[in-house]
Amino acid sequence: DPSNIDANVGLARIHMAVRDYEKSIEHADTVLAAEPGNTEAMGFKALSLMGLERGEEAYELASSTLAQDAGNAGALAVSVQHLSAKGDNKKALELLKKGESINPDEPTISIMKFGVYQAMEDKPGMEQELIALTERFPESEQYSTMLAGYYIREGESEKAEAAVRRYAEENDSHEARSRVVVYLLQQESQEKAAAQARAYIEEGNDSRMVNTLAEVYLFTGDREKGMDTLYEAVERDSESVGAIEARARLVQLHLEDRNIDEASNLIEDILEIESENEVALMARSAISLSNGEIKEAITDLRTVTKNNPENLDAIRVLSQAQEAIGNRDLALDNYKRMIDLGDRNAQTLASAARLAIQARQYDEAEAFIRAALDQEEQQEDPALVTNLVRLLALKEDWSEARSFADRLVASEGSSALGHYLKGAIALQTDAADEAIGHFKASLDQQPEAIESLAAYASQLDQQSGKDKAIEFIESHCEQHSFASCHYVLGTFYAQNSNFASAETELRQSLEMNDKSVRTYRQLAKVHAFQRDAENYEATLYTAIEATGSVEMKFDLATFYFGQQKYQRSADIYEEVIAANPDKALAAKNNVSMIYVDYLTSDANIEKAQSYIADLQESENPAYLDTVGWVSYKLGDYEQAVTYVKAAVDKVGDHPLLRFHLGMAYYKSGELELAKENLLLATNDIPPEARYDGYDEALEVLATI
Repeated sequence: DPSNIDANVGLARIHMAVRDYEKSIEHADTVLAAEPGNTEAMGFKALSLMGLERGEEAYELASSTLAQDAGNAGALAVSVQHLSAKGDNKKALELLKKGESINPDEPTISIMKFGVYQAMEDKPGMEQELIALTERFPESEQYSTMLAGYYIREGESEKAEAAVRRYAEENDSHEARSRVVVYLLQQESQEKAAAQARAYIEEGNDSRMVNTLAEVYLFTGDREKGMDTLYEAVERDSESVGAIEARARLVQLHLEDRNIDEASNLIEDILEIESENEVALMARSAISLSNGEIKEAITDLRTVTKNNPENLDAIRVLSQAQEAIGNRDLALDNYKRMIDLGDRNAQTLASAARLAIQARQYDEAEAFIRAALDQEEQQEDPALVTNLVRLLALKEDWSEARSFADRLVASEGSSALGHYLKGAIALQTDAADEAIGHFKASLDQQPEAIESLAAYASQLDQQSGKDKAIEFIESHCEQHSFASCHYVLGTFYAQNSNFASAETELRQSLEMNDKSVRTYRQLAKVHAFQRDAENYEATLYTAIEATGSVEMKFDLATFYFGQQKYQRSADIYEEVIAANPDKALAAKNNVSMIYVDYLTSDANIEKAQSYIADLQESENPAYLDTVGWVSYKLGDYEQAVTYVKAAVDKVGDHPLLRFHLGMAYYKSGELELAKENLLLATNDIPPEARYDGYDEALEVLATI
């Protein structure tokens, strides 16, 4: 019912409250078309007009509204603002007094009166309004706080304390009593605050007051006394709300001090009393994540978000944990939940965009990036603009892509990046000469821009040959000697099979920057091209020692695997698992396959079985295949079929996966399905592409 009066009035109110003034006016006008004298709609429209800085229209409408309803709070707000801006506070006060006589239960009128008295520097009037508010609304902490704050500013500490105490007397709650303690701590002394807290504790009707006393000590830096007091709260009544809150605070303090065991013990105590306590589960998930136990953390975080779907901290950490184990779709869903809940932080939007791009949800990714760029402090953020340009290029929206790249070109700090992006766009639209011009402009502004250097050299290579490209890079390195330049030059030498010069340039690059993983990797490739296993291995070890790179450790483990030194490969993966929880899943995946295929023993099978538990919820097909193959080796053929089939469904006809699936079906007695998959695993596989197990696949196929 588009003409529903109450619904349109409600929407006018809501849109006005969130400053969507145009929408508010739209709904108000719908009401006024049907009921020209609807003062509620008139008041919201007047406020919205004021929000759009259409002051005269707003005041005129507010005046018409007050002529019909002198107590309309919206119209009063507009009129008072208009009159106060002209210095006519007396008339504003008259309007408010008249409005209050008609609408005495509207507190905003009293607050407006306080504001007018303040503008008139009428202190008795200010005090009178605040006292009246606290008397009419004794349950309101806001008005009590306003009155106490007024007295503090006026230097009347006794009256301020009396206002806070009166609120506590009239509102029998822990929060009200805590306000008294906090007031004494902030305005008087630790001793007075602690004494008051002790007095409340002795009254015996507030189990949480011991925690407030502990916070008094912690606030003033007496950490030991604060923690002792929290333990006192636990001992007083171990299962009370106060005791649970005390344990939760102790967990936080112990985690800050890195006392993980003590924190863990307290967490378990809380969960024994309240099995789904949010604070305890959040703390336990943090400990699990720090230990690389991502699956355990996810379980706790899911419980938290089930019970409190709006816990943004839990959803954020859950998103990161799901992404870490390869569940990118679930991670993206949770980032979307955060955005729907109002978290439009640029980092959240950028993370959602990154995952949306990976999921090929380009329209949504674009919307997230544009929302981030709409934030004033992010409007010229080079990373966000770059991602948007690349996304628009993926969509082949060349006009928009150029437009955003031009924003970077016009920006003093990002002009070189803008030219590089425009060059990349030109290449994608077959404008090679234009691309070269932009890459050159980028290098002229920022000679150390490696992407522009590599792109310019690549275009020279295509248009004039590799010798011209190398000649240019050599000249550039002479004029602007920096590590990345020698890296690019070494790479071009390697592509030209000039391995001696490539090694010279790459080593010079490493002398200038011995932390560059990509340079070590390129040098290792040079040795690999020359089948120089000894120097390949030595380069990887040097890289690991200099950079601690986990990626280089994976390269070394892969090298040893290729050399059939399976134990050395496994040892490196175990080292990664122990030291790098965020990279542990890939290492667990790889070492599990080594254990079940090459280093088979009861102990290694047991390790592999424990490792695949962390891979089971992943969407990564390699991980799913590993879970299935380890299950096969353990004799659980039904689970083997489930997981390997899930991997095959994701990647299609991959010979090794078809071999694993065929063997699982074979052991399950599904001979037709086994035959189908083993045929796919062995048909037209050239000798150089044959995997370990190929001969076994042929034998089983012949048996079938």
